[in-house]
Amino acid sequence: MSKECTKCASAKSISLFGKDKTTKDGYKTHCKECRKKESVKRYIANKDSIDLQNKLWASNNEERAKEIKSEYYNRNIDKVKSSSVEWKINNPEAIKRSNSKYKSTHKGKVNFNTTKRRKGISERTPKWLSELDYFKIECIYDRASELQEYFGIDMHVDHIIPLHGKTVSGFHCPKNLQIVPAEYNLKKSNYLMEVA
Repeated sequence: MSKECTKCASAKSISLFGKDKTTKDGYKTHCKECRKKESVKRYIANKDSIDLQNKLWASNNEERAKEIKSEYYNRNIDKVKSSSVEWKINNPEAIKRSNSKYKSTHKGKVNFNTTKRRKGISERTPKWLSELDYFKIECIYDRASELQEYFGIDMHVDHIIPLHGKTVSGFHCPKNLQIVPAEYNLKKSNYLMEVA
């Protein structure tokens, strides 16, 4: 069954129209695509006003706002993570400003997380490492700094097998370290992935 959209004048499958109990056939007169375009236009034209209304509603309905945010995140987890990583990669200066502000206003939490990370590395550093192994680790971190300076992009020393992975945990040792662009490491997060 098809229906003609009164906006774009195209005949489309009825599944491409939203439901509407007030119309004769039970479907909206504009197709979903046209309605989406209209919504985007309306948002762009009234962005400040809409953002303010949304913030006011969220502050007056904190619990419901959290539920909506959580539901959206759970339904679109991959999309949200990908979008977040992409934004971080494309906005390094904004990230630096945000991190700097966060560090100055949350000193206790930052110190706690730093201590926790160091402890995590310490716990996953095998007792059997030799002086040569420690020297190799130091060299890997030095090389990452050199590559960052040479290429002008952030480089990270990454654990190939994460130290605290969900299915497997690796050691903090030379054979489990690799130098990768920060972009890759942010995408990888705490998962086991191979470098392409």
